[in-house]
Amino acid sequence: MNVETRIQDEFESNGFLKTIGAKLVKVEPGKVILSLEMTDNLTQQLGYMHAGAIATLADAASGLAALSMMPEDKTVLSVEFKQNNINACKEASIYAIASVIKSGRTLTVTNADVIGADSEKMIAKMQATMIAIDKK
Repeated sequence: MNVETRIQDEFESNGFLKTIGAKLVKVEPGKVILSLEMTDNLTQQLGYMHAGAIATLADAASGLAALSMMPEDKTVLSVEFKQNNINACKEASIYAIASVIKSGRTLTVTNADVIGADSEKMIAKMQATMIAIDKK
């Protein structure tokens, strides 16, 4: 199976990403871009996009980027991540651009930048560690 099909299948099997309305934009080996449109359901008390929604998008993009470098008999789980929220977001949509920094047999380290689609402002940065596990 090619990497694009594999990532598309994994993306489509994620119910939470469907719930928030995330979209798969681009797939390359070691790189994935996801997008998310602002909706009332994704805001916090001041009307900004909730940091949890932003983190979900960055984490998912990071996991899929890591998965794109793993053998086909593996899937991926997050081990840890750290997100810096740089700018509050009232953008109509955002992008999470995730890239693999180091791909290992078990652990993969990734970086994700979350960017406002209209302003191109940096919204958040995430560094994450993903673990390869056997598919069940």
